Amino acid sequence: MDSLRLMSRQAAGRGLVVGVLVFLLAAYVLAVVNAPALLLDEDQLRAAPGFSLGDRLAAEHNARVVLASLGGALVVALGLLFTGFNYALARRGHVSDRFTTALERIGATEEYVRSAGFRALLQIKRESSAHRDEVVQVVLAYIRRHARAGTNDAWTDLQGLTSPDHLHEALTVLRLGPATSRRARTEVDLARISCPRANLRGARLRGANFRRSVLQGADLREAELIGADFRNALLLGARLERARLAGAKLGAADLTEANLQAAVLTGASMVKVVLRSADLRFAMLVRVELGFADLRGATMWRAKLTRAMLPGAVLEFARLNEAWLTEANLSAARLFGVNLTRARMRRSQLDAADLRTANLAGADLRQANLFKADLDSADLRQADLRGANLDSANLRAANLRGAVLGSTGDVLPNWRSSFRRLRRAHQGNV
Repeated sequence: MDSLRLMSRQAAGRGLVVGVLVFLLAAYVLAVVNAPALLLDEDQLRAAPGFSLGDRLAAEHNARVVLASLGGALVVALGLLFTGFNYALARRGHVSDRFTTALERIGATEEYVRSAGFRALLQIKRESSAHRDEVVQVVLAYIRRHARAGTNDAWTDLQGLTSPDHLHEALTVLRLGPATSRRARTEVDLARISCPRANLRGARLRGANFRRSVLQGADLREAELIGADFRNALLLGARLERARLAGAKLGAADLTEANLQAAVLTGASMVKVVLRSADLRFAMLVRVELGFADLRGATMWRAKLTRAMLPGAVLEFARLNEAWLTEANLSAARLFGVNLTRARMRRSQLDAADLRTANLAGADLRQANLFKADLDSADLRQADLRGANLDSANLRAANLRGAVLGSTGDVLPNWRSSFRRLRRAHQGNV
């Protein structure tokens, strides 16, 4: 019964198409026959001097030729459109067949078959925008299945570990080729994966989830990771030069000895992040949250930390020479032995900070808050302390030769000036 209904519907559809075609053909023939009446102006023809019957017949013939030519051009255009539509359908079907074959290959046990499957997926991702999101979804599912890191509660020494070749090939498909479409952007969920030495250089993974993942030694240079989630991730020795991490979440992540030269971390959340001995030269860290972060031994030469939040952060022996710390919050920070030579620290909050033996030579500390700061044995030569709050600060054994104090810019010539003299000069000019 259903087959009879289907056949009747198909016959009705064919009849409708034939009827429309017959109607269009009849309308076209009538238009060609009546072309002179449609295209010619009788009044102009009669008013033309020396207009004969032969001229009239020639004009009517030309009108019919024009209309016939227009009809032929329309038919050719429709034919081209139909051909292009058929080609697109055929190509889509061909790509779908290739996609199915590639899926079968990446599930094979032989390494060379899997490799061919990933190369096919990468080619499809580059050629077909319609299959791009599907390719990314398949690759993400493959990585999650074969690189699951478990609970990651027992991270120990991972030196020398690397990911299997098939995972590197899957990551290659993920990072190369055009990004997924904006309308149907695939959510990149790679939380709790284990891919040491992963190569994701230049990958566009905006908003990706790498929470609690093991990415030790990963190559993320020049990657677009805006808004990505790396909380509690293991990124020891990772390469993140020129990576875009604005608004990223890096709380409690371990980036010991990581390279973040010229990385953009504007507005990133990095509370309790571990950046021991990390390279942050020229990094953009404007308005970042680095509360209680571990930055011991980090190199931050000329890094921009304007309005950064670093309360309670540990920066012992860090190198922040010529860094921008304008209006930064370093309250109760541990800055023992830190190098802040020629650092720009105007209006920064350094109350109760530990700055013992710190090198602040030539630093701009105008209007800085150093209330109860410990500056024992600190080097403050040529430092600009105009308008700075030094109430209850410990300046024993501090080197203040050439330091500028007070609103009028008084210079202390003798670095052995007592704390009493310093306080008297400061209070007398503020």
